[in-house]
Amino acid sequence: MLFEKADLEFLIEAKKRAPDSLVEKLKSTQSIFNMHIPKTGGTFFSSFFSQLPVELYHNNHFKCNPNFSLYPDPTDSIPRNELFQNQPGFNNSIKISIVRNPFDWLTSYYFHEEGNDNLPWQKVLGVGNCRAMYNTFEKFVEAYCDDSLYWPEGLKMFKSCYPFQIFDNNGNCQADFIIKNGSNNELSKAIFNISILLGCPMKESIKAFERSNKRLSAVKKKNYKKYYQDSMIEKLSEKWENILKTFNFDFFGSTVKDEIIIDGAIFFLNKDLKLVRKL
Repeated sequence: MLFEKADLEFLIEAKKRAPDSLVEKLKSTQSIFNMHIPKTGGTFFSSFFSQLPVELYHNNHFKCNPNFSLYPDPTDSIPRNELFQNQPGFNNSIKISIVRNPFDWLTSYYFHEEGNDNLPWQKVLGVGNCRAMYNTFEKFVEAYCDDSLYWPEGLKMFKSCYPFQIFDNNGNCQADFIIKNGSNNELSKAIFNISILLGCPMKESIKAFERSNKRLSAVKKKNYKKYYQDSMIEKLSEKWENILKTFNFDFFGSTVKDEIIIDGAIFFLNKDLKLVRKL
């Protein structure tokens, strides 16, 4: 069982804890558009809802701003240089994205793996094959923080502000709601919350969780915190100051108790590459 008793008690109160705007939005639509940012938990999100009587549009790693470069290193296929706005379901669905604690996200980015073990020359080691360039996580973090070190051109926006894909060329967030994926099971609680508000039977939702396997990297075996040294945490905390403040994260997870779903009232300053949360 994924949830403990305390979690289920939390979920029973889902309708009371969900943002009012989420409840209102779900009254007018029964379809979900997943604005998937790589390595945030979007695959788990779609795996869960694909097992329930919900119309789901799963869109892999597109963007909203045509002016930002987003294309894969030739060794990988994660980013795609298309617009979310041009995909089926965008205009008539509730649009949801997931933002993962950046410290956790970066380890998943580095330890991402794709390909056939029997064809090692075709394997992708990290997004953009970053492990082929930086053979330790420490070296990778150094490159992530230092603009003078090599980084694939089509993936550079992930260094500047990794949730950039959900903002259009005017800086407006195109996701109606953003799920926080921290270290306290927020993602699981949030999607269960949404399934309840959509009228899905709790038993069916629990079964969907049991059948959905979280996509943990075959290489990344440890908790993300184990990969960091104090100097790396300090350097990244400074680099991510704006993102951490906007989404209420720190190295250990969410800094706001029980904040699992926030509305899309966030603005992206394109020139400054900074986020502003409208309160």
